[in-house]
Amino acid sequence: MCLEGKSESVTQELMEAMEAASRALNFEEAARLRDQVQQLRQLQQRQFVDTGGGDADIFALAQRPGALGVSVLSVRDGRLLGARHHTPKNDLDLPLETLLTEVVSQYYFGQPHNVPSEVITSHPLDDSELIAEALTQQAGKRIRVTSQVRGHRAQWQQLAITNAEQQLASQLANQTQLTQRFTALQKALDSRNAPAFGVFRY
Repeated sequence: MCLEGKSESVTQELMEAMEAASRALNFEEAARLRDQVQQLRQLQQRQFVDTGGGDADIFALAQRPGALGVSVLSVRDGRLLGARHHTPKNDLDLPLETLLTEVVSQYYFGQPHNVPSEVITSHPLDDSELIAEALTQQAGKRIRVTSQVRGHRAQWQQLAITNAEQQLASQLANQTQLTQRFTALQKALDSRNAPAFGVFRY
């Protein structure tokens, strides 16, 4: 897929507007903008066309202060079949490369998945050669694990990165809305329970 600069710009503007609406406690507008972002993202993914074929799973890790998100895109015969989003915890403050290595390992070795001929990542994995060898033995075919790609595979990688960043931003916006709603409700309750001071006459 060739991501058009215009659609990326529109998505970014919508994300900024959504965050601004959330900060202003305009939750209905923030929700409307969030839906528009999701619709645009789905449209971008449907525009994914065969640009040379190939099978791959693409893992992209996005980070913001206090939050992480991983998107996994599944491409078969050059076409995007689906996307998954995960929110791993990093309590041990691991380097991003190590954390993504754990995500990839758990994805394939923790439960059965159809392993494509190529696994593309946004960050270089620790022990990528060992992971590739283990996946090769599991799948019965040669598996390539890499973060260095060109051409349409680089476009797949960028799509996964964009998806991870947008999903994480949307998730944080939702969390902000919940926090702000709770704070507003708490203030309202506190004001109702505050003692009323009248004027006493003697």
